[in-house]
Amino acid sequence: MYCLMKRFSIITSTLNSESCIEECIESVLNQSISNICEHIVIDGQSTDKTLEILNSFKHLKYISERDKGIYSAWNKGIKIANSDFVLFLGSDDILFNKFTLEKVNNYIDDLNTIYYGKVTKRSKDNTEFIKSTLYKFDERRYDPPILYYPPHPASFFPTAVIQEIGFDERFKICGDTDNYIKMLDKCSIKSFNLDVTYFSLGGISNSRKNAFLKWKEKNMIRKRHNLKIPIRYIFISFIKSIISNLISIF
Repeated sequence: MYCLMKRFSIITSTLNSESCIEECIESVLNQSISNICEHIVIDGQSTDKTLEILNSFKHLKYISERDKGIYSAWNKGIKIANSDFVLFLGSDDILFNKFTLEKVNNYIDDLNTIYYGKVTKRSKDNTEFIKSTLYKFDERRYDPPILYYPPHPASFFPTAVIQEIGFDERFKICGDTDNYIKMLDKCSIKSFNLDVTYFSLGGISNSRKNAFLKWKEKNMIRKRHNLKIPIRYIFISFIKSIISNLISIF
């Protein structure tokens, strides 16, 4: 069956990412339908060899200038996106295989729907892999640390809608959760049982030392969107954040 080809924008933010960015770029460049995919890289003025690497890939659309963090970079990326759907891919993440976007394209049938699949988590040295099961999204669900939504590195967002909504740059860790809630006011959501991304562990949101900040931001999101979550879950997640911070210190 013929499936109308969608256009994809892959948005990646970088800062001193010389050790991993080339693998990320090549995972996008080597897609079987790379001709309908643009890769946008927003660099925060790297001082290592990141820019040298970016310059070696002539197909990239990239900006290098000071920003206020990952959500500032993502906002810059979505502003220049020229596509039907956007995927946010970390500089140390890669697409699952060369047929990923081709398979995703075959699932997509509505330009006002968020589509999401699965991620496989991997250690920085590629020695450990944790394959995720497909997350069954339920807006009524809550669990420590309070809120969980499908992973951004496996979520394809309608470009026109995410350009309208953007990200709140006051967040340092949980702006993607806040964005997801806002997007769901405008879009429906569907899942597909498909591996999308190898996601590298060890980023800012996974760091134990940031556990309390993560709890604080998610609690702020809970209040902002008037999400009804039992007090016991808020208390449990608070205690877990404190323990994680203490572990990171000692």
